[in-house]
Amino acid sequence: MRKFSVLTILGLVLIAIVSQSKSNHISAEQPKVVAPALVTVPPTVQPALEDAVRRVEPKVGITEPVRAVQQSSVPAVVVDPRSLESRFLPYQALLTDNLGVAIPGPAVNLVFRIYDDSIGGLLVEGPINLVGVPINNGVVSVYIPVSAASFDSSDRWMSLAINGGAELPGRRQFGVSPYALRVDRVASAELDDNITLGNASTSGSLMIQNGAMAQPSISLNGPASQISTYGIDGLEQIRLWGGSWGELLLFDGQATNRNTVLLSAQSSTGGLLNLRDPSQVDAISLTGATGKAQAKDGFYAVATIGGIVEAKLTGGTGGNLRTYNSLGTIETVVIGSSASSGGFGQYKMANGSIGAIIDGDNGTNNGGRVSVNDGTNVETASMTGSTGRVVCKIVQINGADLAEKFPISGAKVEPGTVMEIDPEHSGLLRMAKGVYNQRVAGVVSGANDFPAGAILGHLPGNEDAPPIALSGRVWTYCDASEHAIGLGDLLTTSATAGHAMKAVDRDRSHGAIIGKAMSGLERGKKGLVLVLVNLQ
Repeated sequence: MRKFSVLTILGLVLIAIVSQSKSNHISAEQPKVVAPALVTVPPTVQPALEDAVRRVEPKVGITEPVRAVQQSSVPAVVVDPRSLESRFLPYQALLTDNLGVAIPGPAVNLVFRIYDDSIGGLLVEGPINLVGVPINNGVVSVYIPVSAASFDSSDRWMSLAINGGAELPGRRQFGVSPYALRVDRVASAELDDNITLGNASTSGSLMIQNGAMAQPSISLNGPASQISTYGIDGLEQIRLWGGSWGELLLFDGQATNRNTVLLSAQSSTGGLLNLRDPSQVDAISLTGATGKAQAKDGFYAVATIGGIVEAKLTGGTGGNLRTYNSLGTIETVVIGSSASSGGFGQYKMANGSIGAIIDGDNGTNNGGRVSVNDGTNVETASMTGSTGRVVCKIVQINGADLAEKFPISGAKVEPGTVMEIDPEHSGLLRMAKGVYNQRVAGVVSGANDFPAGAILGHLPGNEDAPPIALSGRVWTYCDASEHAIGLGDLLTTSATAGHAMKAVDRDRSHGAIIGKAMSGLERGKKGLVLVLVNLQ
């Protein structure tokens, strides 16, 4: 019998397994192995075979696979290595004797184990039992089922045992299969829920190409903390980055690819939104720190759903606010200012004609002015601040009397009280006393909730002075103890302070008449009588 002194096993990995972040580009033509019947190697061959394998140096290569395979004793099977469901590592070895003659067979049982070190270490996967592996002219060719959990980019070593024997010495380290350098396809099921590009010493980046245009369409730049998208012309269109704080930049895609929109968190100074013109000058800015909106010679328009402009806010030499009717066809209000004068406001009629103007400057530092026009844009009334003058065609007052504020002496008086000139204090009035008093001056206006029509004398120091009716209708306190008061009776001062009475002595009445009674009062009573004031 020939003695088996030297056996050589040559291991060559033909295919790597698809990883969680990578997949293989695999040749369409791969070897397939047909499972034979289980055979037993004769005992006389076993020691020589094991001794030979101890001295071989098989070459094994593998990349990180995707999903685990059930570890069990399995026969050699027909495998399509391109199938994502296979997860098999191709393995091949040549068995020869000491003369280099290939062993004809018939079959062997192989046991593989995967470790994290070349000697000792932890068992990562195994035992992986392959039974009935055929030998064809000394060649052993199998697919080893492996688990994705065994490969995490750390170094791995594989051991081999034959026909139930002990592990052969000399574990062999996994290398990188050539096809693992190219990713052909990655399906959703092959990806981890968490994907990391780069590490503590290497920055990660990702570029997604537009195959039709042969240029990038999306890029992920780890060092710049940046995501960018690109147009069909290859120019950057959108940039989202956040090295120091978050920013979003939009580009217009023109020849110079101008940045026309900037949205920035601006660190601790608050958010910022800039809309830029073609010269990349900020046309509109919204600043979070100040809460202000600024525009460069532009305007904001507020439109209805139908696109009708109802209001405009313009800026430039002076700011203006303009409003429009519901159709957007007629300007109804203009409020604003100019570079050389103050603020103004125009209020227009439905036909667009100016109905009223409020001018805060009336030229340049001339005080305010209000003017009101008729339906044909002709001014009919005005009020000028610099002169204090009011001009109008007709003044209509809803009150009943003409009064003037007079300072008084003595105690506070009630509306309806008859007043006289104070003989002891020049320029003051007091409550009237005595009959037929020729110093009578008028009646305090406002009794019986009957307001004055016009009040004069708003002079400094007279703010709290009572208004004294000098003409018109006013309710007046009267005393009819001696004579009843009838409609049209002349009234004069009475013996009751602050009260009027019927004037019956014509000689004494001259210069002491207050006015004429417009309501009556029965004899023996005191009360309010409506009087048409007409001092005589």
